[in-house]
Amino acid sequence: MRRLAAVLVAAFLVGGVAQAWLWRLDVQVLTAAVTTQFAWALVLYAAGWTAPRRSRWAVLSGALAGAVLIGSYYLCQALADGAASATDQFAQSRGPAWVAATIAVGAVLGLLGGWSARVGQRPVRAGFGLLTMAAALVLGPLVLIGLYGGDLPATARIVVPLVYGAVGLVLAARAVRRVPRRCLVRAALAAAAAGVVGLGLLVLLMTRVLYRTF
Repeated sequence: MRRLAAVLVAAFLVGGVAQAWLWRLDVQVLTAAVTTQFAWALVLYAAGWTAPRRSRWAVLSGALAGAVLIGSYYLCQALADGAASATDQFAQSRGPAWVAATIAVGAVLGLLGGWSARVGQRPVRAGFGLLTMAAALVLGPLVLIGLYGGDLPATARIVVPLVYGAVGLVLAARAVRRVPRRCLVRAALAAAAAGVVGLGLLVLLMTRVLYRTF
């Protein structure tokens, strides 16, 4: 539970403190690495990884981390710029949809994190969790850069794919090392399908439902 508590503290820092104040320090590399949706995704995944070893706890931990992320975002916006500013932003930027999406995605990524932590018990599920998250972290930034990279700062276009791509490769390497080969093939096929669906949903959300983020 201590590890989960640490992840929830990280969720508060990434979701709120970084978004409200870090950019004011003008440390562009650090700001680009932390104030991205891929930092949020990694926190949600880590919440499931550190949860007690049952799938339902991983789902609940991811959803809780999602609530902390989005809640701290609006709380720190209110502390930094005033309650009226945070309220206007919530009302004008589809705040209810962001809250629902963050908690729902938290539940899904928490489940992947929980499965990833149990290689010895459920190797196919673990391989699926590791490889799906790896694909999201490696390919996700590249897909979004391809969609609207011209609108992003140059630092973000470089830092985010490098940092989160490296994390994704570490997860993929763990799957290759720890998951038996026959299980790994099954996991990789399922992860490829899930990756296509997940990236498609991400693009749909960013272009049709929520405002664009990186």
